[in-house]
Amino acid sequence: MAGDSVNSVNIARSAVTILILPISPMENSLTLQGATIVTRNSVIEDGEVRIEHGLIVDVRSKVTTNENRCAANLRGTYLLPGLIDSHSDIIENALQPRLGASFRSDLVLPLFETHLLSCGITTVVHALPTLDVPALRKSVTSARTIIDCLMDSTGNGLAGTHLVSVRCELTDDESVTFAANLKRNRIVRTVSLEDHTPKSPKDQTYFQRYCRTQINLEDEQIETYLKKKKVNLVSFWSRAAGVAAHALKQDYNVSAHDVCTAEDVERFSDLGVLVCEFPTSLKVAERAKALGMKTVIGAPNLVTGGSQVGNVKAEALVAQELVDVICSDYHPPSLLASIFRLWQKTHVPLYRAVAMSTANAAAVIGVTCRGSIEPGHVADLLVVRLISDLPFVERTYVGWKPIYDRSHLFNTHIS
Repeated sequence: MAGDSVNSVNIARSAVTILILPISPMENSLTLQGATIVTRNSVIEDGEVRIEHGLIVDVRSKVTTNENRCAANLRGTYLLPGLIDSHSDIIENALQPRLGASFRSDLVLPLFETHLLSCGITTVVHALPTLDVPALRKSVTSARTIIDCLMDSTGNGLAGTHLVSVRCELTDDESVTFAANLKRNRIVRTVSLEDHTPKSPKDQTYFQRYCRTQINLEDEQIETYLKKKKVNLVSFWSRAAGVAAHALKQDYNVSAHDVCTAEDVERFSDLGVLVCEFPTSLKVAERAKALGMKTVIGAPNLVTGGSQVGNVKAEALVAQELVDVICSDYHPPSLLASIFRLWQKTHVPLYRAVAMSTANAAAVIGVTCRGSIEPGHVADLLVVRLISDLPFVERTYVGWKPIYDRSHLFNTHIS
């Protein structure tokens, strides 16, 4: 956490955050009352949460009077743990929104984080591609730059928790070399084993369009790049074994991304992989569960009703109880929306839906003392209000500090 720089961050964020409250260094306790509190295993109506020195010290079902600084008018809202986003793709686009147009991290990151906080995300794992292609924002060089920027979170004015997943494209030489030599790093949590070599004519069309629009390759370059990837498929599993062994030795979590067959799930499991990200079919998800792996799906799939590339619908996986974690993938606003959609449209209780993007996500990425409203946990919290059937964040607390606030837009007052 970068709490020492919060006052300066408030100034940097004033252009995009609707209201940022002044913070006094002397204040260190807070009591939140009257909201519907969503804990790990239950929902508490008209509850109370007491916070001291940034930690939750008490959760109770009956509001009491007290002398602490008090946010008393939370009735009609939900109090959730801060969302933990285990896979987010968008930081590279924030730093380089167009090919060839890169912006300074100290300009972009505080305002980019405000967007995440407005979506209720207080802990995020940035999934960084490490491709050996000439596009800066997808390259190993870009990944190194972003990791260095996030390591200096205080200097960059960041209040939330920013972590990294290194995406290892197993058919790219530079990507494999980078992942296989990755040193232990306090913000890197995961190494993701991936291969985006097209497996069908439909995949081929999508791959070519992606290379043209996102990596800026010409047709001849695409063909050369694709041939190289196909050659490297021969050594795919030996590369996967080497990268996985190194990552586990460095105490990183290892995940398998976009797994296509049940047989591949088994081989990844044999390498020590415990997380299956974005399974492409029901059979893949079923096999992952049978092997004890945790399954991660993308919130956009839930919110829009299907996969962008024609893979299995997330709702079908939820219906079979095959989902452990929901991440934002490429669209942060979908994360909170997916939680309430699950609760409203399926059999999943609200506390269980919330856990998929909080407590469960914390367990998958190895984060402790976050993701649940319980004594001893960091007080990363959201005040959420439903407007019709859509959830909106009124206030985001990081520690006990109200970093983001727009409650006045809802004609409410939080003192």
